[in-house]
Amino acid sequence: FDIIISNPPYIPSKGLSFLEKEVQYDPHRALDGGADGVCFYTAIASKCRCFLKESGVVFLEIGFDQAERVIDIFRKYMNFTYAKVYQDLNGYDRVLEMKHCKL
Repeated sequence: FDIIISNPPYIPSKGLSFLEKEVQYDPHRALDGGADGVCFYTAIASKCRCFLKESGVVFLEIGFDQAERVIDIFRKYMNFTYAKVYQDLNGYDRVLEMKHCKL
């Protein structure tokens, strides 16, 4: 693939009960990112190496405090030329972009 885009569940399990009321209507499995909120990124990273073209780009929605942990996870599975974090309208880290390069 040229591009892989994902919005995985990224909220830590213990934080689900503190979400805004309107968010709590979403299915639990769409929100719960496991104990530390990053469990799905390992699965995504392990598959990106197999499916992403040499010049491919990965875009991931992340929690406001997860950029470095997610980058570290991806470093274990794929080589990339750079990672860039984009902020949402409130100034919180929200999207991570990584460009693939051949190992």
